[in-house]
Amino acid sequence: MQYDIVIVGSGPAGASTALHLAQRAPDLAARTLVLESAVHPRPKLCAGGIMPGGVSWLTRLGLDLDEVPSTNVTEAHFLFEGRGFVVRRDSAVFRVVRREQFDAWLVGKARQRGVAIHEGARVRRVEVHESGVSIETDAGQYSSRVVVGADGANSVVRRMTMRGAP
Repeated sequence: MQYDIVIVGSGPAGASTALHLAQRAPDLAARTLVLESAVHPRPKLCAGGIMPGGVSWLTRLGLDLDEVPSTNVTEAHFLFEGRGFVVRRDSAVFRVVRREQFDAWLVGKARQRGVAIHEGARVRRVEVHESGVSIETDAGQYSSRVVVGADGANSVVRRMTMRGAP
């Protein structure tokens, strides 16, 4: 299948990239695909802390974080090698969400705005060509003009597109 943009990974980085594209260039939404190896809601070991700047970006995207169960953290203690400091804010130092619910919510919002999301599509190979990118997954083959690697610290996209790079 042919797309203009394929985003690999539907966590906050991938889903928010799709949402930004849908907002800034709505005509691209129908030609954008997000590939996710898991199926939402998917368990995540990492925490769900969202800083005030992140909440602000969600608001700019027209999203209301109050739709997702969350807790305001008004005091945070930071400690490293016996030294540290405390941050207190009446509103919130940050908000904590359950990542599996938050990620599924973001993906749902991207779908509502016309972005295709293919879950259960683990990327196996990414090849860069002069005319674009070909992507092989467990669920089929895709081609696009651009690929965005939002697939985490052990990024398959980065590994496969950086071969031969200095």
